[in-house]
Amino acid sequence: MISEFKTYKSGLKVITLSAAFFLGSATTCFAAGYNLNLRDADLQALVTTISAATGKNFVLDKQVRGQKVTIITGSEIDEDKLYATFLSVLQMHGLSAIDSDGIIKIIPANKGKYQSVPVIKDPTGIPEIDRKTKKKEPDALYTKVIKASHVPVANMVPILRPMISPTGHLQGYPPSNSIVVTDTAANISKVTDLVRNMDRPDEDEMEVVTLRFASAVELVKTIQGLQGAATQKGAVAKYKVSPDVRTNSVLVSGSKSGRSQVKDIIRRLDRPKIKTEEESTRVVYLRYAKAEDLAKVLQSTTANAVSAKASAEGGAGTQKAKVTISADASTNTLVITAEPEVHRNILEVVKRLDIRRAQVMVEAVIAEVSMDLSKELGMQIGAYDATGGSPLVSTSFSGSSFSLANIVSGALPTGTGMLLGIGGGSEGNTQWGAVMNALASDAATNILSTPTIVTMDNVEANMVVGQNVPFVTGTTTNDTNTNPFQTIERQDIGITLKVTPQINSGRSIMLKLEQEVSSLAASSASASDLITNKRSFSTQVMVEDGQMLVIGGLIEDTFRDTEQKVPILGDLPFIGKAFRNTVTEKSKQNLMVFIHPMIMRDVLTADSFTMQKYNDLRGAQMQSRVNQRGSGSRMAAEFPNDPNVLLTENPSIIRQEQLQRHIQVNQQQANTQTHRYDTNAPARPSRPLTVQQRQQIAKQREAQQKHQNEMKRRQARQAEQARREEIQRRRNQVLQRDRELKLLHQQKLNGQNGNRGTY
Repeated sequence: MISEFKTYKSGLKVITLSAAFFLGSATTCFAAGYNLNLRDADLQALVTTISAATGKNFVLDKQVRGQKVTIITGSEIDEDKLYATFLSVLQMHGLSAIDSDGIIKIIPANKGKYQSVPVIKDPTGIPEIDRKTKKKEPDALYTKVIKASHVPVANMVPILRPMISPTGHLQGYPPSNSIVVTDTAANISKVTDLVRNMDRPDEDEMEVVTLRFASAVELVKTIQGLQGAATQKGAVAKYKVSPDVRTNSVLVSGSKSGRSQVKDIIRRLDRPKIKTEEESTRVVYLRYAKAEDLAKVLQSTTANAVSAKASAEGGAGTQKAKVTISADASTNTLVITAEPEVHRNILEVVKRLDIRRAQVMVEAVIAEVSMDLSKELGMQIGAYDATGGSPLVSTSFSGSSFSLANIVSGALPTGTGMLLGIGGGSEGNTQWGAVMNALASDAATNILSTPTIVTMDNVEANMVVGQNVPFVTGTTTNDTNTNPFQTIERQDIGITLKVTPQINSGRSIMLKLEQEVSSLAASSASASDLITNKRSFSTQVMVEDGQMLVIGGLIEDTFRDTEQKVPILGDLPFIGKAFRNTVTEKSKQNLMVFIHPMIMRDVLTADSFTMQKYNDLRGAQMQSRVNQRGSGSRMAAEFPNDPNVLLTENPSIIRQEQLQRHIQVNQQQANTQTHRYDTNAPARPSRPLTVQQRQQIAKQREAQQKHQNEMKRRQARQAEQARREEIQRRRNQVLQRDRELKLLHQQKLNGQNGNRGTY
């Protein structure tokens, strides 16, 4: 330690003497140069010497004071090399010299990038400190902005960052595609050269390769498979390919060598297909669709597709694939013979068409209210010659249920209403009689029919509730009037409902409806020539799921007042009533038809509606039992709570079948549909599930559970809404009936008050 101290002191003395000598004679100083031989010298002393030699002003950071440096020069150096050597010494010791307005700050290098560092503007990379003598400072700390024109800076920054010093800084600025670097001038020059070499214009171009025989989509899949295998081994992709289905072409982009390589692959693969025995026959079992209908659609689709492909490929049309599709109605299957590629396309179409079609339950409400009122008052008199057998004088009005002979003979016929008469009186050979007829009738009818029918989407359904009545269409007899016979045609009389629903996107339904309500006229029920009352609708409407809509109605009001009398005599006061007959008839008929469609998309919804209807039927049956219990008549057997019990004697079997059916439906919804129709596909080996697959399965189960909960809530809301609508409907019926009864009662009172004294 003592020898080293002495060496240091000796060296320090040499430096001090040299500096004093230089200061004393500057010219001699520059001519002679500098020769440094310092070992573990204090940095502050070195800075003092450099400041005296160069005339620069230095400021030392407190963190750099006390550092030791070593400089040994084998020969004399000039002032420029002296300062450059000083900067190199600072860099080696982790220090930086920053020039700020003529004052050079010596600070730790890791703080240099946070200081006001001079910015390089010279495109050569290293700044000039003296433009007259072209003196350089390669180890000084600077900042430079390097702009790239072709290559994104995000791609170059990872490559350039290892090239700078640990205390330097390099950052990309994508908005202007520039790189900002803070480091020594030498490192900045090196980074600038690298950027210039990498920032070259892209030589990639694009070409279109038209295919003659191969399919563009299949060929691109093959090339991309080769490209992916090469990329996994570390190779860089030199080209990109994409198909153009419309022109059956391949778009190739990349470098010249890459394009040449891929075009050679395309040329080798774009050749006529070799005849092989790849055509196979597969049997596809359908779940929902009808095999005959689906076969017609597939035959038309494949024929058009093959013809279009042959026309587009030109010469390839001679190698058109043979496709046969047939249906087996007994097993509801499709038998398909085609190549594997065509098989895949056909199975994809089958998967999209063989779906569960929604069903529609249509409820029709036919409300008919009719009222008939009639009054009749009249008198008939007559005189009859007992000897001659001919009437002398009489009054007779149409519609009477008795004849003059009854009156004269004294036999009062049986009729409706009140008959008051006298007869059998005689005056000589003349017999006479008189009868008075008074009748008032009041009839009210309230008919409510609610036919319900269920059908699939776009399928017509027909429902007839009534009688099949014979109508005589002709009568034939021979010349002797023996063995006559009649020709009869039977027709349905009652309620007929035809409906064809079409479910549109969303919840709207387009309904094609034909509704007919017919009945036999009461006056012709027992006659040979029957008369029917017929009311029919034929319309097409748009309605929402669950909406009640009126599709038609009829309001008919008829009033008839008929008076039959004997002229002059019937107009006489008081006694004129004996010579006239008055009939007053009033009828009123109201008819309205409503529809209420509801969509059933799954089994759960169908079961909900089924149970709702069954509960309505069971409720009506229970109400009937309550009414019969007080009358003492024989009561019908009670319906069970579960309608399925009606089909079997063991209810547990039904519950097990329902549970199994729901399990199958849930499994079918959860399973993937990839190989559902490919019956000849080989079984895949079981593999352990990855974490991503397990998460996906868990998400699917969670979504399925949410869907089931939502369906249950929806069914509960629909059931509650249906229950409230039914209660409201029954209330409206009761209120309507009460209003009708009050109206009829008021009309009776008005009729009695208006006709008081008539009878």
